[in-house]
Amino acid sequence: WEWFQFYNLDCNSLPPGRIYQTWDTAHTVKETSDYSVGITFLQADRHIYVLDVFRKRMLFPELKAKVIELAYEFGAFKIIIEGTNAGIDLREMIFHETHLPIYYYKPVNDKVARITPYTVLIEDGKVLLPKNAPWLPEFQREMVLFPKGKHDDQVDALQLMLRHVARFYLKRSSRPDSTHNVGSTPRFSANDVFTMPIQ
Repeated sequence: WEWFQFYNLDCNSLPPGRIYQTWDTAHTVKETSDYSVGITFLQADRHIYVLDVFRKRMLFPELKAKVIELAYEFGAFKIIIEGTNAGIDLREMIFHETHLPIYYYKPVNDKVARITPYTVLIEDGKVLLPKNAPWLPEFQREMVLFPKGKHDDQVDALQLMLRHVARFYLKRSSRPDSTHNVGSTPRFSANDVFTMPIQ
């Protein structure tokens, strides 16, 4: 947790960039069910500024409405949803109804293996959280307890966020040593990632 950096929650002081959203979705409201989590972040100035973390148990209609609402509220340039069956259905419905720039990513491997290659961004101080945000205590709790905590939905949404940023370097780099297998130690640094143009 000590790798995360912090900033004052004042949008007037943030650098210009593009806003993205990542979602880990569930669509039940039972007390034992997973949460749906949406992370809104600004990619700018070679850093990631987490603007908001939304977390709630919802049925599918409310979830769809909330994804659309937050996309318009923050002016999301791109939305990425975890590609479970429900996530794919959600993406298709929202895209055909609104034409929002929404995509899905099908995860591979276990949760620890999925996020490990991208924690270099956090370790190098590239991920900033807003001080005193109301969602911060629960976010911290889940990060600290992962992978042994009861819930890991915020971790899943965070992994999608980190992967989205890192993939620009991986996709464009033509260096022979730039190939990377999920779950292995990354062959790039955080500075490498953020030298790529913002997409």
